[in-house]
Amino acid sequence: MTKTQNSIIINAHLEKIYHLAQAVEKYPEFIPEYKESKIIGRENGKIIIERAASINNRIVRWKSKAWFNHNKSIEFEQIEGKLKGMKVKWFFEQISGGTKVIIIHIFKLNIPLIGWFLEKLVARSRIEKMTDTVLTALKNKIESTEN
Repeated sequence: MTKTQNSIIINAHLEKIYHLAQAVEKYPEFIPEYKESKIIGRENGKIIIERAASINNRIVRWKSKAWFNHNKSIEFEQIEGKLKGMKVKWFFEQISGGTKVIIIHIFKLNIPLIGWFLEKLVARSRIEKMTDTVLTALKNKIESTEN
């Protein structure tokens, strides 16, 4: 298992940030790499999301389940795609001067012999880079509407 953790401080109130972060269908509007993000169903209090993003100049598609803990966290579990089983947790913490947003990914590549190598050296860096992109886009969108 590999775990990544990225964070950013956004100069805005937690409720405003959480409101945008939970609006998963709006991600393509402010995250350039996201090409599609739509809710396709509901199951046991969770939503099912179908997404597509441009990663390394290739369109990657996946489906996730998501559930929400209002103004505290958002959790995703990939149910289809190359990283099926990956868990993603977003945490929101009001701090002096803004809100800290933390995104944690936990995943394992089930590829015999080379899975561990690819997981640690390739997938990890791509996930960290994409997460930084998502956090920066969230920050830019929120802070541009604060002014």
